[in-house]
Amino acid sequence: MSSALPATFLWGTSNAAYQIEGGWDADGKAPSVWDTAYRNGSLRVHDGADLGRAADEYHRLDEDLDLMRDLGAQAHRFSISWPRVVTDAEGHINEAGLDYYDRLVDGLLARGILPAACLYHWDTPQWLEERCEGWMGRESAEQFARYAEIVAQRLGDRVDQWYTMNEPSHPAMAGYVAGFLPPMRSEGARGLDAVHNILLAHGMAVRALRSAKVSGRIGTILSVAGVQPATCNPADVQAAETARRSFDRLMLDPLMGRGHVALIREQVQADGTCREDDMDVIAEPLDILGVNWYSNMYATTPERAPMFFESGNDNEKALHAFSSMLGEGNGVAIVPGPGRRWWSPRGFRQETPGGLRATVEWVHESYPDHPRIIITENGRGTAYPSAAEGLTESTESAIPAESVGEAAEDAGQLQASLNDAVRIRALEHNIRDLHALASEGIAVDGYYVWSNIDNIQWMDGFSERFGLVHVDAATMERTPKDSFAWYRDVVSHNGDLDALDAPVAEERFDGDVNGIELGGVPNARGIGGLRTVSDHYLRSGFFFRSAGLNFMKPEGAEELRRLGVRTVIDLRDPWEIGTWPYQLDDDIEVLRIGLLGSGVADGGVSDGDGEGAGEGNETGGSTSKPLSARALRGLASVQLPELYRRIAFDHADKVIAVLRVLARSEGRPVLIHCTAGKDRTGIVSAVLLGLLGVEDALIVSNYAQSAANLTSAFKAAISQGLPGKLGKIANLQGAAAALLASPGETMQGLLDDMRGRYGTVTQYCLANGMSEEEIATLRTLFIE
Repeated sequence: MSSALPATFLWGTSNAAYQIEGGWDADGKAPSVWDTAYRNGSLRVHDGADLGRAADEYHRLDEDLDLMRDLGAQAHRFSISWPRVVTDAEGHINEAGLDYYDRLVDGLLARGILPAACLYHWDTPQWLEERCEGWMGRESAEQFARYAEIVAQRLGDRVDQWYTMNEPSHPAMAGYVAGFLPPMRSEGARGLDAVHNILLAHGMAVRALRSAKVSGRIGTILSVAGVQPATCNPADVQAAETARRSFDRLMLDPLMGRGHVALIREQVQADGTCREDDMDVIAEPLDILGVNWYSNMYATTPERAPMFFESGNDNEKALHAFSSMLGEGNGVAIVPGPGRRWWSPRGFRQETPGGLRATVEWVHESYPDHPRIIITENGRGTAYPSAAEGLTESTESAIPAESVGEAAEDAGQLQASLNDAVRIRALEHNIRDLHALASEGIAVDGYYVWSNIDNIQWMDGFSERFGLVHVDAATMERTPKDSFAWYRDVVSHNGDLDALDAPVAEERFDGDVNGIELGGVPNARGIGGLRTVSDHYLRSGFFFRSAGLNFMKPEGAEELRRLGVRTVIDLRDPWEIGTWPYQLDDDIEVLRIGLLGSGVADGGVSDGDGEGAGEGNETGGSTSKPLSARALRGLASVQLPELYRRIAFDHADKVIAVLRVLARSEGRPVLIHCTAGKDRTGIVSAVLLGLLGVEDALIVSNYAQSAANLTSAFKAAISQGLPGKLGKIANLQGAAAALLASPGETMQGLLDDMRGRYGTVTQYCLANGMSEEEIATLRTLFIE
């Protein structure tokens, strides 16, 4: 593709003072609420990292500036530490702090990089908390405006973009309502006053910057969570809309002149916090709107929430905190997105490709008069690999707490951190979203990767890394990662991903998912090697699927014996069995479970070879035409999505019957089979993989590969066999195409429908007769 982005598009990087600078008390800096919480022990950093040192940029500024020059990005968004500049409520200025930011701005300009300064990124001065009640006090807004004026007088002629605040919802809601971020005050509903005061501070700062006649554009930065329904169930759809009002609209509505959302309005009116003209100050016009987005979040109701928390892992625990920010008590619970890969073992974020595009579209549609948009933060965190862990991108365990800061990392840790293809793939998805937005006519002026170097991720310390440059937590040594060279390539080609000098390699998995040789049988493969959402992998050798066993040569039968397969489950209708029969050794049991048929006795399981079975001669005594025959005859009325829904929902007992055979197999390999090896075997495989927690993206791609695995000879034989048993078919070519196709969107749609009805694939299985013990048996069998 050629780049759809304008030549003026700004490629950049982002970082924040508290997370990168260190020097927490250097050269006259006053403590922040984060410094205080960390020093007094109320803030636990689980990996033992020194938040006061962070990445030590305060002492390594020139080195980091040189790395940014080498990267070639045109802009860098940084934040200014308020307590480094203003040291008390009386407004004493720390000249050494301002000197540092002078050097930073001049250093960026000298290297051809546009400075984008953010005045506040959560590091509230401790003196503001003690003297002004922090963001609960109105005086704090006035103090912030005076601070903005001080910085503007020093840097106002050289900064290209001014951002008043970064994600003000977090320090307000998490600091004063939920109480899990410093200053850790759980004020309940009264804490909502902090939302008003922090927005008022923003508006007053905008006016201060304009009064100072700064040269750059002025805006603010918001976290837009992109809250989505956990499923298509109406209850989840409503919960997501409530969550958007509680979070995404929380800041956008008042900033765009629509006033506070109801929750805030009612509280500040009751408390007398909002005064005349406050809302006009808050809605001061902006030149730019910074949007921070990393991954979507998913909402349901508190009543439905338990079904989504299946594993009880640390990721799920992390999400509980967000319910307190995004609408707890308002009929909302934030839950794991089904089928989404977790970024790391402890974090709350998941892989949500396409989410950046959807989020910006929502902003654009909801606020048509929004300022120009820049993506001011976007990145992909990865867990720091444990010592001596392998050199694969899948090493996602956190480093033990006691080893951070005590000893330099070993060579394996370093190499695993540098080989960050998982980050590159995530950024690639998001850059493609930028092109899609441009093609829709939604202007985005720039894209800033978080972050230029590894930094402190707040309470997670260095255990989760976002940087394009690796930082050794012990020695502070900087080493560019693979993503550094890749992003430099992206910048030089203005985002044209198809023109890159070294595009990222396609992800590959080791295991029988890549195929097995069955001597003439197409589309024969397993599921071994696929990855679960928690970065576990499936074992090979227990479950296989195939098309066309009638094509099998003698060496294929020998391979079945070598693999240990003693059970074949034939999912075809009798007319298919009669059209394309096969013979297997006597010691291989064949079970018939016709997933498209109109009824099979005994839970859908029967045996026998099906020889001579034809149209209307369905096992189980039904004389009606099987669904497969009706579907192929009348493609105008029955399309694949509807066909798949009928299989999954009208014949759920048969799908579960297959899984129960697997659960009772005691580890002996089982092969499932249908005519094309993609529809019925695809659905059974998808349900099994969903039950095992495999990522949706891998379930869908595994299914979509089916059509490509079918040989030309096989396709011709299928097309020739259709008229003989089904009689005249109005659209033979279309019927054959439907039988042989494997569109990924069809399988994703089925998974979505299944969750809309049941919540999760696990709940689908339980509701249709599978026991918790059988599910546990399958997970023990397949998951490493």
